Amino acid sequence: MALIYKISVTINGRSAGKVGMKGTAVGSSTIGTNKVTVKMNGLGGVGMSDGIAFFEDLSGERNRFFIIGLRQNFWDAELILQEISEDQFRSKALNNKWTEYL
Repeated sequence: MALIYKISVTINGRSAGKVGMKGTAVGSSTIGTNKVTVKMNGLGGVGMSDGIAFFEDLSGERNRFFIIGLRQNFWDAELILQEISEDQFRSKALNNKWTEYL
């Protein structure tokens, strides 16, 4: 039920957009330590912990890819951010190859 709601994505406190199932958000990092946060909006977010991931960007030349997951237990739920490779993102999240976008 919670998956029908949009999830807000921020990078270093700046909005990168809202995503739903199979959605993507794009934002810019800075050189140094970066923080990605995901938060469930609306009633679906009541009692749900935000997902937070930190990463170091040493040169500003590398793209980062994350999958948002949902971990539920009897009492509450939380959003989980998992960093993955670009190949994993393209094959699993987008379900097709990069060349299909050219």
